[in-house]
Amino acid sequence: MALEKEIIDSALFYEKNGKEQESSTSGDCESWYKKIHQHFQRDVIPQMKEYQEHFVEYHPVWFSFGETSSYTQGISSHRVYRTTYGTYGTGYICFTDKNIYITALDSLTKEYPLYPGGSKGFFLNVLGGMAGERNNRKPYNGDKTWTIEYSSVVGTQITQIEGSSTEIVYIRTTSVDWQIHQHFSDTLPKILTTIKMGNTGKLANIWAKPEQANSDIPSLLKKLNELKEAGIITEAEFQQKKQKLLNQI
Repeated sequence: MALEKEIIDSALFYEKNGKEQESSTSGDCESWYKKIHQHFQRDVIPQMKEYQEHFVEYHPVWFSFGETSSYTQGISSHRVYRTTYGTYGTGYICFTDKNIYITALDSLTKEYPLYPGGSKGFFLNVLGGMAGERNNRKPYNGDKTWTIEYSSVVGTQITQIEGSSTEIVYIRTTSVDWQIHQHFSDTLPKILTTIKMGNTGKLANIWAKPEQANSDIPSLLKKLNELKEAGIITEAEFQQKKQKLLNQI
């Protein structure tokens, strides 16, 4: 509940004051934070205005999707090798009251790859092969934003990548599964909680509740008057409760 309140409070703050650029105390990955904030301001904010969405939060993340594995036995040994396929990118995950946006930026995927390429990637694959693991994940080429409606999320949890100690937020949707790798060390619980709040309608209620409460006041006043006329409440109680309702407008 404390984390939910923190998410709600920050969303209401951003609604009033705008979202500042992400940063870290060490100053690492400055171009990462700058580029995602520029993309957020240029592409996401206009879309939110067009579709009347309310911004909640964004987080810099690595991510992968569409991962599958196959198993083969070594030709000259009994070792079984697992090869993992999929697509990965670097960018950010953004939440509104209606949708999740996952964005890959080509320059960031190249500058801050989830899985290194070149000689370093080759060396890591050799080590992985010795342990029976082969990585055949490919980087996403280009810039793209995927839109995920909360209603399409059928399961989400913090879990570990198979054969690794690395934790991720695993999002299962009706079309494709996503693995969200955190950049800041404390963001996975926030990401998980935000998705669950969106999935259960709690994010939409941040803004919907006051409007709904105001629209219910006339019917509540009518019911209150009926209680008074039926003698269930006194005139003084009626006036007291009536004033409380009017104060909510």
